[in-house]
Parts: sequence; C-alpha cells; structure tokens
Amino acid sequence: MLQAIYKDILKKRQYWKEWEEQRDAKFVFPDSVLYLPDVRIGDGEFDWVDVYRPKESGGALPVAVNIHGGGLVMGTKHQNLGLCMFLAERGFLVLAVEYPLVPEVTVYEQLRVMARVLDLLGTVIAEHGGDPGRISLTGDSAGAFLALYTAAIQKSRAISQAAGVEPCTLPIQRLGLSSGLFYSTRVESNGIFLLRNSFFGKGWRKQDFAQYLNPEHEELLEALPPCFLSTSEGDFLKSHTLRFAKALARHGKEHVLWKVPDKVEHAFNALYPEWEASRATNEAMISFLRE
Repeated sequence: MLQAIYKDILKKRQYWKEWEEQRDAKFVFPDSVLYLPDVRIGDGEFDWVDVYRPKESGGALPVAVNIHGGGLVMGTKHQNLGLCMFLAERGFLVLAVEYPLVPEVTVYEQLRVMARVLDLLGTVIAEHGGDPGRISLTGDSAGAFLALYTAAIQKSRAISQAAGVEPCTLPIQRLGLSSGLFYSTRVESNGIFLLRNSFFGKGWRKQDFAQYLNPEHEELLEALPPCFLSTSEGDFLKSHTLRFAKALARHGKEHVLWKVPDKVEHAFNALYPEWEASRATNEAMISFLRE
C-alpha cells in the first residue's frame, strides 16, 4: 500500500507542476507589483525566496512570509503566485519560501529548514523595503501546519527541544492559516496521512514531540501568536479548522475564524485568489495581519 501511495505522490507532484505552468501561461502580472523570483539568500539547497512588493511605498512594509501547502509531500514556493501578488498589491512585502518534502525528509527537517530560512530572511527584509518588526507567517494546508509549529517552537523551549529544532530569531507576530492541516496524525480521505512514519520517523508515538502533535496541547496553544483561521464548506479539512478554533477560544487566545459557506475547495484562497470568496477571505486576513 505504501508503495502505491509513494507512486501517487510522484504523480501529484507532476500534476502540480503542470498546473503551475498552465496557470502561469495566462497569469496577468499587476503593474503595481515588483516580482523577483529565486532570490538567493544563503548557500543551502533551499535558501531561495520569491520576493513580491509594491513598486511604490510610503515607508517600511509589513512582511508576510508565505509557506505553500501540499500535504507536506508536494508543492513549491511558486504555487501561491496569485495570493502573493494580491498581498503585495495591498502593501505587503511577501517572501515565498521553499522547503524539502516528505518522504525524502521528515517533518523535523522541514521545520529546521524553515527556521534557518527565516533567520536568513531577517538579513534581507530591510533591503527589500520590509519592516523586520512586523512579521506574519501565512500558510495553507500543510503550510499552515509548518507555520503553526515554527511559531510555537520560537516561544516554547520544550517544543523546540522535543522537535530538535533551534528556533528562528525573526519575531513572528501573527499567523494567517488557511485550510490548516492541524491534526496531522489523523487519517483523512486522501490517504497520504497513512505515511505518518515517513512524516515523523519510526516509533514517533514514543517520541517527546508526539504529545505536541495534538495542537490542543496547552504548551503549544500558549506559545502561539494571534491566528487568523479560514476554511470553507467544501474544504475536506474543514473539521480541523473548526476544532482548532474552539481550542484557541477555550484557551483565551486571540484569533479570528473565517468560514465561507460556499462549497469552494480546500485552500481556495491560496490557490484561486481571483474567486470572489477568496478575495473576501484574503481581505479579512490582510486586515487581521495589519493589526
């Protein structure tokens, strides 16, 4: 069964590559946005970033670091081109980052890459017109998972040590989480979550980090900055967002829950920002991130 899942992952990676190419062929780049793809920020394999910013600005810009989704097993930093353009049009410096994929690595290596890349971003934010003191992480699906744990690791030494990840020093102030993969150990309908040994390593249930894979753990909730959560009636991970929002509310954590009643698909506002439901969702997220 696992071999069949791996084969399916490879097919889906190719599908997403073709989807990006088809989208790019007809994408209209806004005149008001400067787009710099594949900016080198370090010497590592994943030390590249796509930069989006308004061509004209009246001062240092708020910063949104975008982390793509794809079930932790697929996707690229170029995937959310439209969303990143939208945020830049609204006055953000947007930095879209890359990370290695499961099963080639575990989640812990993904989190180490995220921490290192965020530290490297801290050295170039001012150069691109951003304000290093106004940093938000935005992520959809698996990108929301990585944003959530990156932020928690920064504030909780216990979670940092359990994951074996040194926290980044770039101050994360807010999270924008779309169709989040929050309950990562649950088996969902698309099957890839059967790869939990690949995600977390063999014997993961006995590891120190296992307790924090429940996002309702008090240590994790306490470590989080304010969160904007979005989902839709058609999101196959809708229950993750609704349940996690209740946990944040019980813990008294600042958050906004934005639920679209339409049956638009999973991660709609990241993948299809031109839709009416996506535009409304992203405008609400922008307002939250600016606070």
